[in-house]
Amino acid sequence: MHKNNNLCIENRPLLLAKKLVGLNSENPPANCTECGQYIFDFLKKLGLKPIKQFINNKLFNVIVIGKGPLLIQGHFDTVPFGDLKKWKYNPSGEIAQSKLFGRGSADMKGGIACFLAALQKNPTDQISMIWTAIEENSFIGIKKAMELQKTNLRHVKYSITIEPTNGKLITCNKGQYWFEITAKGKTAHSSAPELGINAIERLTAVIPKIKSYEKQISRRSHKLLGRATLNIGVIKGGIAPNVVPDNASMIIDRRVITSEKPKQIIREMEQVAAPNKTTLLKRIDPAETPINSKIVKFMQRILKSEKLDTRVYGYKATAELSEIRKHGIEGVIFGTGQLSQAHKENEFMSFTEISAAEKIYAKMITCAKNGII
Repeated sequence: MHKNNNLCIENRPLLLAKKLVGLNSENPPANCTECGQYIFDFLKKLGLKPIKQFINNKLFNVIVIGKGPLLIQGHFDTVPFGDLKKWKYNPSGEIAQSKLFGRGSADMKGGIACFLAALQKNPTDQISMIWTAIEENSFIGIKKAMELQKTNLRHVKYSITIEPTNGKLITCNKGQYWFEITAKGKTAHSSAPELGINAIERLTAVIPKIKSYEKQISRRSHKLLGRATLNIGVIKGGIAPNVVPDNASMIIDRRVITSEKPKQIIREMEQVAAPNKTTLLKRIDPAETPINSKIVKFMQRILKSEKLDTRVYGYKATAELSEIRKHGIEGVIFGTGQLSQAHKENEFMSFTEISAAEKIYAKMITCAKNGII
């Protein structure tokens, strides 16, 4: 273990973050019950009334129904540790070099801990909270939580998702569509390939069309989100070199901006992939909150009081804001951690980032408690 000689911030948010990081919640496999239970118990000890909303027979979201219009939201699952040999510091949490290292420290248990530490100082029943157990490989957690939007959460008008954003105020995020393109052929012995139909060749024949389409969509842009993009991320086909393959497939990750329409995107991909079959595997739509929204102005006032950047930015990744906006809630994304630390070995959140997050979240809580939003 590395020694830390510069513990320069108040222990509460740092040690709470270390505790959460130490509760393994890798997804997959989704094993978030211990972390969810800890958050549930923490909130209960503050005098709040958290509820468990079960996603399946094991995993649950932790939800607090507040009285005011503001929702604070985030996820407590993480991606897997990855190659443990590449970790210089303990992936289950280690304090060193004025940083908290560990899986989820930046994305996003560190942010959750900072909010909970600020809430512990100043508990309030005015703020609703949704802490989701599944986010990293699907948005099933927030989709389940948003089922309450027409009932228990119908009074919620604004949200803040506390993903790591490098301290930037985010008002929009890209969408993500996954398409599988499948080519069918006819198997034969490779000594007589003319008797078969090579599915791999059928599949790869559409790659020039895909690259042409990529150039076409690169001309579509958003002032905050940048260009629409695509990536061929997976190709599969064949069982042996001496067999003409009768099946081959590829998966394309298509990043979507707000001006693009779902039907348009699906139709375009079907046309590009023809005559092969196209299947939509995943759909997360882009999201955008108007820059004149009250939640944007609310956050800008807080950031200005801390002499921080008040400009608005776009988030090129996806976030649970996409699902939240579908239900009419105007939201932003904000966190002091670095997005570049997410999903990598030796992930960390610095003492400076932890201290700044707790201070900003404390102001958010005070304002919400006093009805200032």
